[in-house]
Amino acid sequence: MSDVLSDHGSGASAVALPAELIISIIRPAAQSSKRTCYSLCLVNKWFYQLLKDDLFGRLDNLTNESVTKLNTQILTKHASFFDTEAFTRSISLAKHIPEVLVAPVFEYCSKRLTSFAAYSDDTHSPGMYFPLIESPHLHRLCLIWMQPPPDVHTYMPYYQTGIFQSITRLVLQSLTHLIVYFLDDNHFFWTTLLRAQHRLPKSSDAFQQLTHMALRASPKGLPFIRGLVSVAKNLKYVVCLHDYRGSEVQTQMSTEAKLREWNDRRCVVVDKNNGWGQDSSLLDSCEQELFWMRVEELVEGGYINDSGTLW
Repeated sequence: MSDVLSDHGSGASAVALPAELIISIIRPAAQSSKRTCYSLCLVNKWFYQLLKDDLFGRLDNLTNESVTKLNTQILTKHASFFDTEAFTRSISLAKHIPEVLVAPVFEYCSKRLTSFAAYSDDTHSPGMYFPLIESPHLHRLCLIWMQPPPDVHTYMPYYQTGIFQSITRLVLQSLTHLIVYFLDDNHFFWTTLLRAQHRLPKSSDAFQQLTHMALRASPKGLPFIRGLVSVAKNLKYVVCLHDYRGSEVQTQMSTEAKLREWNDRRCVVVDKNNGWGQDSSLLDSCEQELFWMRVEELVEGGYINDSGTLW
């Protein structure tokens, strides 16, 4: 590559720097912050061409405000921009966003999506966005639902509609990494997944791509975890998520006792707050990478929990 920075005729001498050196400096900076990436893209056309994929590649921690701004940018691009120039690999929603507002993001940016995450702290299911995802190759899914509706009958519309027809396609056959933390002691989500799996042909590859799985481990939920583990033949890492600071602290020991009974050393009990900070921080695709690296270290190190207890 040629040198990029040189004297601009301003009277001050500017040192010419090799393009490779500039890239090694600005790319990590661009990837560290969406705001920084956007600012760098405004420097000149060369920076923009270099960083546009970083700008649109990870659309993480979206809110109503950021989606509104993103929609404005999307509408300024030509029709094939997201098919030929910039490929969005990750979308995550840091709160419930009305479907009508976020629909353009999925329409233009989800065709090559490999990772999706959604967080909800109200009665809107994070699974409501599945029908909007156009990618047939979703590999990573993270769903966090902190306040699902308390009434059993309120759940049912989410699990008896086309949403779970989409889940059959997205979740059962292509996922490699799955994180789900629902405060749902009725476990409609998992019941529906398992029923959907049983309705598929015996030759189906349902769950067979799944290697990493993290689920909320309430006392009623352990049988569902065991059921999914028995179906997903290629699982290597199984995380039982607990809230050590909340009401679930008393169930940690019973979960570990059950795991010892199973004697399945792919399993590890993890505090959902350990390394996450807030519930929504794991929505970031980079934070997920760090989470799974930590899980792999724990399992391969022979630990039954993230407090240092060995099997």
